[in-house]
Amino acid sequence: MKRAGRAWKQTIEIRDREDRERVDVVAEAIAAANAGGVPSGVVRGDGSRDCPPTYPVKGNQKVMVSHEPGTPAYPATIPDLCFSSAGSAQAAGFSPTDH
Repeated sequence: MKRAGRAWKQTIEIRDREDRERVDVVAEAIAAANAGGVPSGVVRGDGSRDCPPTYPVKGNQKVMVSHEPGTPAYPATIPDLCFSSAGSAQAAGFSPTDH
């Protein structure tokens, strides 16, 4: 993922139908973030280390990584986005971490 000006751009190799659907989801998430909004299943972080109880997965937009409760870095992570599930984070293009 590259940052061009204030907008995020991502290049993804499309190999099959599943990749094409993923591109659509990632493009939607990036467009929403660039517009100041968020896709469904996501709320913006409030600058603290806490996410709402119904959105427990923390997302770091700079590196596109998500942290689930119980992972070592979770308590120290200040989320840009909070996801309702790991699946929502992955659908938005975030990779899970184990640290």
